[in-house]
Amino acid sequence: MCEGFFIYICIVLEVLRILAKHDKDFQRMVKSFGSCDYPEDIVQDFYIKVYKNNVTKVVEDGKPNMVYCWVILRNLFYDVHRKKVNTTNIDELLNITDEDYISEKLHKEKVFETNDKLKKTWHYYDVLLWDLYIKTDYSMRDIAKGTKISLRSIHLTLKACKERIKKELWHEEKKDSVIQ
Repeated sequence: MCEGFFIYICIVLEVLRILAKHDKDFQRMVKSFGSCDYPEDIVQDFYIKVYKNNVTKVVEDGKPNMVYCWVILRNLFYDVHRKKVNTTNIDELLNITDEDYISEKLHKEKVFETNDKLKKTWHYYDVLLWDLYIKTDYSMRDIAKGTKISLRSIHLTLKACKERIKKELWHEEKKDSVIQ
């Protein structure tokens, strides 16, 4: 029993040692996914995930399986952004004025109003997918698995919905600026 556990720990440590050599590559991958001020944190979560889960797929022939690592890092990146993890430091929080707070709150209310107004003109399928994605913690992949709809179809539908909302917000801002 002890010997098997010791072997497992040795394997995990060897895998983490191999992965640690590519730390900068993993941070570059995370930065390539989009705006990210904290790639080190996501890479650290990646190491923890590798440690806790099945480590055999991460390293093949003594080298990291970069595709598998890329998928894990991308999912962690999206998880952080979907959950809107607060990564602002206390200095930034202290510089927020009441005026900033009010304008941000008004902007969010405007987005929700636009969203509700636009959804009335959308196809029923679009509304169902949008609500499922926005109002739950399901990823596109989870929705695809649960509904048996292709991931590509879900992605394109949600992308089109986002574009409609952005376009409508842009038109409303343009209209408001002309009025003022």
